[in-house]
Amino acid sequence: MTRELLAEANRLSHAISELENQIAIVEDMHHCDNNLVIEVDTIGAVTIPAESELKDDIIDMVLGRLNNAKDDMEDKLRLL
Repeated sequence: MTRELLAEANRLSHAISELENQIAIVEDMHHCDNNLVIEVDTIGAVTIPAESELKDDIIDMVLGRLNNAKDDMEDKLRLL
């Protein structure tokens, strides 16, 4: 394996680990009974009540996107 391939494999491995950490956090959010807060520093925040169906929909969407990104990176890593 060339240095470039090794560096790319290392980068992908770290990115996969970061996504796994984010997935674990989002999964924990799914199981907690707290409100969900969406915030942009320069604009403000929106609070989604814990019992709202919207909270589950948002978390499911984020979780799906993170899992898709992780799958894509794992595919790229396998191709190396």
